Amino acid sequence: MKNYQNIELWFNNDETMYFIIKNFLNWNYTKKQITEFIVDKECFGTHTKDNVKYTKLDVFKALKDFTKD
Repeated sequence: MKNYQNIELWFNNDETMYFIIKNFLNWNYTKKQITEFIVDKECFGTHTKDNVKYTKLDVFKALKDFTKD
């Protein structure tokens, strides 16, 4: 499994992460802005719970299927 796929699984299966990402999208933040918030501000920490590092490229790829409600 690639790192971005692992991150995507965490985003989709952790209720808090999912809720935060969806709210940012619904508030018209871009995926680039959300990526920067997650990575630069370490809003979910620096790694997933199974130790995959959040990088801008992997987080951006992990957000690809997220849409506004």
